[in-house]
Amino acid sequence: MIPNKINFVDITLQKNQTATQHHDDVFMERTRSPKLSAAYMISGLPVYFSADSPQIENFGVSLNTTGYFVFRIIDLEAAGIDVEFRDKVTKIGLIDVEVWINEVRPTAHYAAQGGATLKMAFFQDRAIK
Repeated sequence: MIPNKINFVDITLQKNQTATQHHDDVFMERTRSPKLSAAYMISGLPVYFSADSPQIENFGVSLNTTGYFVFRIIDLEAAGIDVEFRDKVTKIGLIDVEVWINEVRPTAHYAAQGGATLKMAFFQDRAIK
């Protein structure tokens, strides 16, 4: 059983290319500025936990957006990519955003399919370093 697409929209994703990041020879570590790939468009279902909810920080109040995307694994395989930690989403449908993937979980396991058929990619509006 392959899950049907219900209310899926086009999501524009840029892969984080950690292998091509600059290496700081003094501190012996990669720099924090991510190198991103060209944009890929995948169909997925966005679900928001909170959109622009205020949070108290040391420097004042900041807005925070969190949620997750649901992707079908067959759609990811057809596009030839995989959603991973620290990937950047630049567009949800027609709306420009800047959110970062901070966790990916396989879900919807069916024995007839040999495992998971969906991936949940949790996001937030600030990158986790």
